[in-house]
Amino acid sequence: MSVSWYTADDAAAQSRVVGAWKDAPLANLEVLGMLLDIAREQVLEYAPALDTEVGDVVPGALTVARRNLAKNPSATSLTGFSRAGGGTATIVQAIDDTVAHSGTGSYRQTVTAAGQSGTLLAADIVPGPVRWSMWVRSSRAVGGTMYAEGNRNGSYAGASGGSVSVPAGVWTKLEGYSDAAAVTSPGTLTGWRFGVYGLQLQVGDVIHFDEFLIEQGVAALGDYFDGNTPPLVVGGRTYSQAWDGPENGSSSVRTYRPDVFVPAVPTRFVWAQLQHAKHLWNAGRVAANGETGGGEFTFVPRPLDKDIQYIIRPRKGVPHVF
Repeated sequence: MSVSWYTADDAAAQSRVVGAWKDAPLANLEVLGMLLDIAREQVLEYAPALDTEVGDVVPGALTVARRNLAKNPSATSLTGFSRAGGGTATIVQAIDDTVAHSGTGSYRQTVTAAGQSGTLLAADIVPGPVRWSMWVRSSRAVGGTMYAEGNRNGSYAGASGGSVSVPAGVWTKLEGYSDAAAVTSPGTLTGWRFGVYGLQLQVGDVIHFDEFLIEQGVAALGDYFDGNTPPLVVGGRTYSQAWDGPENGSSSVRTYRPDVFVPAVPTRFVWAQLQHAKHLWNAGRVAANGETGGGEFTFVPRPLDKDIQYIIRPRKGVPHVF
């Protein structure tokens, strides 16, 4: 039979350690939890190795799988969007709730005077390589350049992220890459923005942008997600998404809990843990004059008593032949 170790916050176990002793000032929950932890570690040091073939698989600690650094990535408002590359076209900007690659809408530019344009979206990054993508739909086939730029004392400096082309009338995913560390020299850039520029537009052109994904520390971009993306199951593992801050105004994180194997714990080990915690508790409340209780609890290190050792490693009866 196997059970689980007593944990530091197990109120029932704390009560059993204290037993009938009711001196409230010394019945410190933090102390009792510490004693349970110490007792478990001492039992493990003396005990035989746990059977790694028997146990349970449980969810582990929350782990970050990916982070989308784009703010307002699904274009729910004009917040965070800006022109790029000294755009010369005259445009009217709006959020179009009738056209979207996903979600409820997209960022739209309508051209009223010919020239070049593009768009960038804000993101907080650290110096280092950055990959980004967006989905774009144009009423006419156009070409441009992926672009990243940051602000240095009011003056923007940037770097190309590769040439791209957008066919007419279909949603197209554009991807860019830049080593932002190279752009930061010789000074520090802030207020980073990522997107596309140099789109040669004519009067009447309409272009939509949606699903901005900006990532660092990845060899390749994955699927788009933001804080509103529903849970995703891949290979039997569930991934959850959340906003790091305000909804549609901050970066997003994708997390999961990895499977962790917990070896089965024999009942006698847990019993030994509880008994040793009681011994530690009693030893810590014996005053200098030998009386029990009073004053404050003082932790006294104590080895496992023989009776507890026998609980952990039971003695075997061996017949003697004379």
